[in-house]
Amino acid sequence: IILPHVADNKENTGVGPTMNTIKILIVESEPIVAMDIASTLEKHGFAGSTYANSEADAYSKLSEGGADLIFFDESLKGRNGNRPEWESMARKRKIPVIYLSTQPSDRGIRKLRSGKQVCYLRKPFNTLDIPPLVHKCLAIPH
Repeated sequence: IILPHVADNKENTGVGPTMNTIKILIVESEPIVAMDIASTLEKHGFAGSTYANSEADAYSKLSEGGADLIFFDESLKGRNGNRPEWESMARKRKIPVIYLSTQPSDRGIRKLRSGKQVCYLRKPFNTLDIPPLVHKCLAIPH
């Protein structure tokens, strides 16, 4: 998803108003859920979409075009105990992730308990929660 974003700057010098786009990658096992997220963002003035249906596809999409934010379905998480390549790349590039889950993972709960700010969108979700969560997650220093 490519989100239009206007900075509160006054000139086009990095200090003034500038228009840039925020690219969002939706990594979701259920195409209908991915379409729902994309549709909701589009209804709120955001346009475009990038969708991946596996961790390997997410890695490929990140390698090709990058992203500024990732929605990630935790049910796709690898179970071998190693950090997936896409997640290592996102962490290195400081790309925030909104985890989609019926309940937070053990690792997510540990992050929450450690005081780290983690973005979760619980399934089933209210589509009205998506736009403010995107802005909140982008505002968190990563």
